[in-house]
Amino acid sequence: MITVVLAAAVTILALRHAGVTRIETTTTVATTRTFPDPALKRGLAALGARVADVERSRTALLKTVAALDSRVDALAARLGKIPSSPAGEAALRAQVRALGTKLQTANQCLFQVQKQLDDIQGYFGTKAALKKRVTGPCLLLLRPRFAGQ
Repeated sequence: MITVVLAAAVTILALRHAGVTRIETTTTVATTRTFPDPALKRGLAALGARVADVERSRTALLKTVAALDSRVDALAARLGKIPSSPAGEAALRAQVRALGTKLQTANQCLFQVQKQLDDIQGYFGTKAALKKRVTGPCLLLLRPRFAGQ
């Protein structure tokens, strides 16, 4: 819709011939008239629909943000309950060192087993005497059947 404001100003001057008196009157009249414009109506309707969509999206986003805030608060509460004592860290470090030692032993045992397999393959080809390759901590880990013989 297009709104046009029409204004008219009327000025009345009244002068008296005989004297010094002078009278001025000014009147302003404003009228509003609406002219329909279909293209503008469609544009305004589309704009209104977009504003409604934005409001719905905003409401949904506010709900999502509220849900995320509650999840963050819950996680913060859970993190607050986790003990962070140096004694716990020391115990974990000791466990890591023990696992590292076990891993080194396992690697050493795998090396000894591979050497023993190489010796067995060589025995079939040359009939050379077999050496006892499994020793030390690997005896406890692997427990070979004929270790003492």
